[in-house]
Amino acid sequence: MYGLSESFLFDGNYTQFQLANGMAVALLRAPTNTISGTLNVEVGSAHEQEGEEGLFHLLEHAIFKGGSAHFPPELAGEVIPTFGYFNAATDVNRTSYQIGILPEKLELFLQFISDLVFLPSFDPVRVERERKRIMREIADDYSRPEFIDNQNYNRALFDGHPFALDVAGKRPVLNKATISDLVRIHSQSYHANNMTLILAGPLPPQTEGLIQTYFDCMPAGDNRKKELPSVRPLEERVILHREASDLVDNDSPEESSARVSLGILVPPYNSPDSHKVKMLAHALVSFTESRLFRIISDHEGLAYSIDGEYDGLYNKGLLEIRSPVYALKLKQAIDIMFREMRRLQETPIDDKELTALKDNILYKMASKLERSRHLVQAVEQYLDFGVAPINEVERMQSVTSEDIVKAATAYLPRRINDGRYVMLVRDPFYTKNSPIS
Repeated sequence: MYGLSESFLFDGNYTQFQLANGMAVALLRAPTNTISGTLNVEVGSAHEQEGEEGLFHLLEHAIFKGGSAHFPPELAGEVIPTFGYFNAATDVNRTSYQIGILPEKLELFLQFISDLVFLPSFDPVRVERERKRIMREIADDYSRPEFIDNQNYNRALFDGHPFALDVAGKRPVLNKATISDLVRIHSQSYHANNMTLILAGPLPPQTEGLIQTYFDCMPAGDNRKKELPSVRPLEERVILHREASDLVDNDSPEESSARVSLGILVPPYNSPDSHKVKMLAHALVSFTESRLFRIISDHEGLAYSIDGEYDGLYNKGLLEIRSPVYALKLKQAIDIMFREMRRLQETPIDDKELTALKDNILYKMASKLERSRHLVQAVEQYLDFGVAPINEVERMQSVTSEDIVKAATAYLPRRINDGRYVMLVRDPFYTKNSPIS
């Protein structure tokens, strides 16, 4: 169907099972050159109580760099470089340990990661190093001129929701965190039945047996997977027009760019309308032939690039437009954004444009799934939402022009003073430009 490879089907090449201790495993065999994978622990900043802000982030760092029972820090430091890619990340409700390896390194990785996450050594020297690194990470964030503005923008969108939290954590909490704190939250959360292992690529026949060898013996415990609440609808529009002297072009001040971020709350991925919203976002902003790119960049020359996407993970539901624009014509660029949103509500796109949108989405999905790393992401989406790539393709191909009009009417603002959204404008000519309203 649609000329796609078997990776889209999740058919005979896909295996999903559960170990005796409750750990979930998903394997996708594909003819790539490398194996990619992730060990996901279903815990993150949303699980932290008051006074714990940042502990799961510090725990992730301590595990990732701290060694384990059978791989002390020095040995771990020798093993990690033999992997092609190894990283870790803490999110709102998930911590992931990500890998990219050559097939012959699979057993070493499984042995290493199982020991690392279940039996971390919490070496005091390494923990202190990682604490210092996180403090620098936070300082780097706060040193960026746009950080506070972006933080206020995010809080305006997600007030009272875990998405408004700073995953990196709070400095006072991190400064006083002890190894005992890390041991406590590790013992509460890092259980086999609170984890999912995903591997994709040229997996050898013995993969299932190796996983059982290195993970079946690990302890179970409370499953702390947390369904995040839906984001509370915005009650009104919020416009944050901020002075941004850091954006002044010192060589040619009159050529300076302002930066616009426009966030609109829409249904998340688990909504029946998600594929319609995704197509709407694609038509508006998500690729180089989108409405806003063609008009603001190509036709008017008010911007070089326009970025944006639809993010529906974890009940979020956010359609976002981001663009640097010619500061002296800031209001013109913003007027075009709202005009094009209104046009999508009033006039169905023609068959030629709709076909181009669908072809572009199909190409992007096909090109992504040529790489094992993106196959892992596809499996994650399947596990989280029950949608395999072929199902996603079918849903996107079924969207009509009328569906896009209905989605635009339901979720997009019509005018700058008519709708609920959050817009951040960082303006180098704040004192010269009239207020945006």
